[in-house]
Amino acid sequence: MDDLWEKNPSHLQELKAMLKQGEGSKVLVVVTTRGKSIAQEIGTVDPFELPPLSDPMCWDILKVKSNFETRQDKGRLELIGKEIAMKCGGVALAAQSLGHMLKSKTYDVWNSIRSNHIWNLPASKETSSTHEVLASLLLSYNFMPPHLKLCFAYCAIFPKGCNMISDDLIHQWIALGFMEPSSTFSTRQLGEIYITNLLEMSFLQHSTIDARYFKEREEAKRFVMHDLVHDLARSVMDDEYNLEGPNCRYAWLTDCSKPLKSSKNSPAKIRALHFAYKVSSSDAFSTAKHIRVLSLRINSRHDLTVSIGELKQLRYLSFLCDGIQINPRCIGMLSKLNYLRIHSDGIRALPESIGEMKGLMHLDLSGCSNLKELPMSFAKIRELVYLDLSDCYGVSGIPKVLGGLTKLQHLNLSGCRNLKGLPDTIANLTELQYLNLTKCFENIYSSIYQTESFVNCICTLPNMKQLYLSWNNYPLTIPDSASHLTKLVLIGCWQIIRLPECVDNIHFSDFGATFRQFFVYAGDTDTSSNINLLKYASGAELEILHLESMKSPEEAHSINLSEKQTILELKLLWNKGARSVDDIKLLVELVPPTTLQRFKIGGYCSVGFPDWLIMSISIHLPNLVNMTLQDLPSCKSLPPFCQLPNLQELSLINMKSLEEWDTSYLSDENSVNDLKKVVINDCPKLRIKPHLPRAASWCILKSDDVLLPQRESVSHVDKLIVGRTDVPMHEWGFLHHLFSLWHLSINHCSDLTISPEISEALHSLKSLEIIYCSQAKLEELSFGELTSLQELTIYDHQALEELPNNMRQLSKLQSLTLYDCPSLRQLPQWLGELASLKKLEMRSCGAIMTLPESIQQLTDLQKLEISCCNPELYKWCKAEENRRKLAHIERKNIDF
Repeated sequence: MDDLWEKNPSHLQELKAMLKQGEGSKVLVVVTTRGKSIAQEIGTVDPFELPPLSDPMCWDILKVKSNFETRQDKGRLELIGKEIAMKCGGVALAAQSLGHMLKSKTYDVWNSIRSNHIWNLPASKETSSTHEVLASLLLSYNFMPPHLKLCFAYCAIFPKGCNMISDDLIHQWIALGFMEPSSTFSTRQLGEIYITNLLEMSFLQHSTIDARYFKEREEAKRFVMHDLVHDLARSVMDDEYNLEGPNCRYAWLTDCSKPLKSSKNSPAKIRALHFAYKVSSSDAFSTAKHIRVLSLRINSRHDLTVSIGELKQLRYLSFLCDGIQINPRCIGMLSKLNYLRIHSDGIRALPESIGEMKGLMHLDLSGCSNLKELPMSFAKIRELVYLDLSDCYGVSGIPKVLGGLTKLQHLNLSGCRNLKGLPDTIANLTELQYLNLTKCFENIYSSIYQTESFVNCICTLPNMKQLYLSWNNYPLTIPDSASHLTKLVLIGCWQIIRLPECVDNIHFSDFGATFRQFFVYAGDTDTSSNINLLKYASGAELEILHLESMKSPEEAHSINLSEKQTILELKLLWNKGARSVDDIKLLVELVPPTTLQRFKIGGYCSVGFPDWLIMSISIHLPNLVNMTLQDLPSCKSLPPFCQLPNLQELSLINMKSLEEWDTSYLSDENSVNDLKKVVINDCPKLRIKPHLPRAASWCILKSDDVLLPQRESVSHVDKLIVGRTDVPMHEWGFLHHLFSLWHLSINHCSDLTISPEISEALHSLKSLEIIYCSQAKLEELSFGELTSLQELTIYDHQALEELPNNMRQLSKLQSLTLYDCPSLRQLPQWLGELASLKKLEMRSCGAIMTLPESIQQLTDLQKLEISCCNPELYKWCKAEENRRKLAHIERKNIDF
């Protein structure tokens, strides 16, 4: 008889009786209390072997992290492992930490972990819900080697959620003496090993914040601590991180105005100080004479570097002090530094004594834009591993000193200018792994054709891994040796002539973004261009410029554009000038992928289009949402865009030869695709026939013929913008075909007279904007016919002296906005007749000095905004008697 019992552990007596009755049968009890099987509770004996219930997810994680499947004794360990997994409380973090710790541990260690007293320690109110997790993390901590414990606990000084930079953290550990001496590894290598260990234990986690959001040191590795791990670090550090306690050694200060000597502890004990905010006085740190780690921002015109120079035990110094003059001699007195970071445009020189910093490993001077020269003693810093001189625009002497820095692994020269001689030096840096030469080539070479051998020299350095060559507008030939790199960044390099054949072996950072804007380039004597490089392009966006430089249609065919199914947005752009190939012959070969959603063709000079854009457009562009044609000087007619099932927006810009948008290919006007938006700008000859496509929003600028009467057809339009036209409004036959128009914006129009037909078309209008129409007389616009109007904006009407009298008939008007009407002297008394008005806004109406008395009649007025108007109007509004007149208005913003 097989019985499966699920019972509450409180019913122990009942379960005991059941077990006795079941002698000789198979009974499985799956009841647990805090990870202890009920078999342990009631003392079950053979023939019942009752395995503990295991959390499947935690057990799977623990097996992977402990390399369980590779163990010869896994049969003995399985039950123990499942019970340990159960104690993790269903939290992956706990299983990951314990799993890593159990890797390579003996059976006895596994068993001792299962029965460790830590699981039975009472939980506090604060930790009752996370007791098992904290217990598992504490067990992992207890098995750490002593030096790793110190490194982990030190992380408690950083706030929860704080991003910790790997290099910075390692050098703080070094400065504080946390590193175990080793004859095999350097202290920095040990730090990297410790970081790896903490990551594998899940005591550190990789930051999920995109590095591009950081303005500086984008390439830096960043880590965070889980909140529960941070709680553990705080608990094991006890009060060593608490500045108010007597034993504080490491502190993160948020109150930087408080003198350190006034705290309850002894400043002499403090070894690390981090200031979260700017420091204005040396009292905040000068009494900590034995400090080894100092990180701060300076907010003072006083030179605090004198006080810093007195901290003789300092090993780690990071300070930012924009615009403040720095005394470099004081920095040179810190001979024990292993880490120095200065970010300031107030430092102009480095001390000659910097060469005496024999242990300096990390030097970051990024952003020291006024630094003039590196002293010759700089070459003596033989232990230097990391050097960042990015944006040190004017510094000289870099090539001379680099040759002696043979241990250098990381070098950032981005934006540096005085780099003549660098190619002769770079070959000596055999340990170099990272090199950033962004925006540097023009400062290295006088000729743009000398770069290939230099790039090859860099790529053949034995340890080189990452090379940044972005924003170098030079013809770049990337040699085959670059295939060995793990990261090559070429963002903004518009003249790439050649890449290695085995490009797939290179990790391109943002490769899609590299060619997001690709410039076709060909020399005067070349028989081909560089467009073949696009065969490697990926990503969602691609803009190809200077297509006029192409040498043959075969080149366009070779990139297999139609097969690049990742592309969602494509721009094909030609410039003016001579061509080797007719534009239509190139466009025949540049068939986009069917995934395309946004497509722009610009500068195309042929009269017609290839068949794929005419006969087969719906097959090739089934997903197209947005289409733009711009600067097509010879185009007279359009492809059948309305056959595209998903097209929502169509823009036709600067097409002065365009005469016809032919919609006759449609069987009837009811089959026209519904668009959301049509923009027609500077197409003065364009006529649309025989049907007006349906679109919710139209923008018609400098395209007079579009406004003229078309063949009778009706279209549902919500919004219409008309501008820069000489056609009088009463001739806008375009309006005859519209119904349900609710928003109309008119700009740069000189004649606003309307006809009965136009008036009928505007009967549903709710919002009207009149912009830059200073030559128009507003009284010509029959406001009395706009019976549904609720919002009216008049913008930049320089000649308007008074509001037209027929506006008083706008009985439904709720919002009136007057912008930049400098000649408007006053608001009329009949304003009070606009009983529905809820919002009145005036800006830059400098002639108005009072509001009409009738404003008191606007009982529904909820918002009054006045800005940049006459100061007399401000005084009028603030006068006590007038404040009573405005008291009924709930929201008033009157600002001069």
